[in-house]
Amino acid sequence: MAKRKLRESTGLPFRTDRELVSQYQISDYKVTNSKSSNVIQKHLALRNEAALELWEKYFLLRMKMRNELATVCARNGMHYPEMYEEYDSEAWDKFINQMNGIRLNELEHIANWSIYIRLWGYWRSMNRDLIKKWLDWHGRNTSDTFTSKDSDSEISRIDLQMADTGKDAHDGYELNMNRDIFWEAMRRLESEMTTKQKKLISMLEAGEKKKDIAAKLKTTNKIIKENQAFLKQQLNSHIKQVAAEKGIDIDYNEMLLYFEGC
Repeated sequence: MAKRKLRESTGLPFRTDRELVSQYQISDYKVTNSKSSNVIQKHLALRNEAALELWEKYFLLRMKMRNELATVCARNGMHYPEMYEEYDSEAWDKFINQMNGIRLNELEHIANWSIYIRLWGYWRSMNRDLIKKWLDWHGRNTSDTFTSKDSDSEISRIDLQMADTGKDAHDGYELNMNRDIFWEAMRRLESEMTTKQKKLISMLEAGEKKKDIAAKLKTTNKIIKENQAFLKQQLNSHIKQVAAEKGIDIDYNEMLLYFEGC
């Protein structure tokens, strides 16, 4: 795999992920289906150019994920130099796999779409697989190293450590992503709300008591509670929908816990 530094050598800005993935996939299709050697060579060059530019674009994320693996290995007495020596090769394979799986026609409605979340997930899974491989080779047969010979239970413990060490690699981006999801879900919810429901939410946010709200809106506490429950359910539905569009699995309660921890 070539290690040419496209953007550093040219000084040009990176293109958008959407542009690069589109160039990669179109050229990949041309390479696979063309019978002309000239066309194949041209699109091989374009495909590789797009892939290498994206590869370089996410260099810092790749290094952070590699450091995450190194930290977890060090914490658990795991000496596995091959994991580091072959890391870029393994990461490249996962990188290309996620590129091949992108369906751009399903992502047209997402502004500023990027491969960040997908790539982070693929590389996080790769780290886990590398550790499991080490445990399969050593952990189950080395009782003086691990008290448990069940690699799955070891992985469960290590998963917690990976989540902890991976915060710096992902949390800033995830915080902004979750905020975007929440406000887009709120926008969709507001477009469905009645004038009375909007007034209700505004009064609740202002800290007014429910009995006062009921009097002003000429309704009952029961109706207010029912509306609150309904709007919460609808917001949760919109959060999950918007998150799914961005390739994320999160709901209302998880998002609240996340914001409380930030």
